[in-house]
Amino acid sequence: MSLLLIFIVYLACVVLLGFSGGVGREPILCCAAFVTAHALLYALVFRKLERHRVLGTSMAIIGVGIALRLCFLSYPVTDDMYRYVWEGRLQLHGDNPYVTAPAASKYAAVDPLFDDISHKDMATVYGPVVMLIFRGLAALCDGPLSAASPLVVFKLFFMLCEIGVLLLLPVLLRQWNRPPHWAALYAWNPLILLYGAGEAHLDTLLVLLIAVALFAHGTRSRWRWLLFPAVGSAVMVKYIA
Repeated sequence: MSLLLIFIVYLACVVLLGFSGGVGREPILCCAAFVTAHALLYALVFRKLERHRVLGTSMAIIGVGIALRLCFLSYPVTDDMYRYVWEGRLQLHGDNPYVTAPAASKYAAVDPLFDDISHKDMATVYGPVVMLIFRGLAALCDGPLSAASPLVVFKLFFMLCEIGVLLLLPVLLRQWNRPPHWAALYAWNPLILLYGAGEAHLDTLLVLLIAVALFAHGTRSRWRWLLFPAVGSAVMVKYIA
């Protein structure tokens, strides 16, 4: 099968996932598209891309990766996203999310996002770095970006984190003496697209910080000092880092 045909079928599967409106609506179709896209991605990376002068370049892989993420802009966010926005708003009101569970907050009755929050009886489990980011994004939503949906603003932030990872991938692969087309394993990965760009989990920020730490570890430039701040921040985003 030619590279172009494999690539077109792969794109069709990913675009179908992006505009599916959520895997739960058509689980069998989405599962088939998901598995097919994964299989074709590995065929592309390990059989075809290395020999292609255009698609195998870092610029093409990053460009396609960004375009694919745009297909997931309208994909339904995870219910965790409502909690992200809630935690940010709670801090703006002067409450401590590590102490006050959503159900115990005096804002529960007036915040329209409350009904969609998971684990309402639990205080936050997120790290302090990401909590400060939630607060900053919530402040933007109350200020200069008040006309936009907070869910969209938060999702765009995590999508920017994804793009940051894409931009670092070629640099990391050069540091590790690996082929540039291997970047597609992340940039075009249906799992990353679905749960990173689509559902917008905070793990995208975690991955970005780890990528920065890996870059700093492998460089001899003035950016080497970023290593420990990036690792520390990653841990304070999600403790499993």
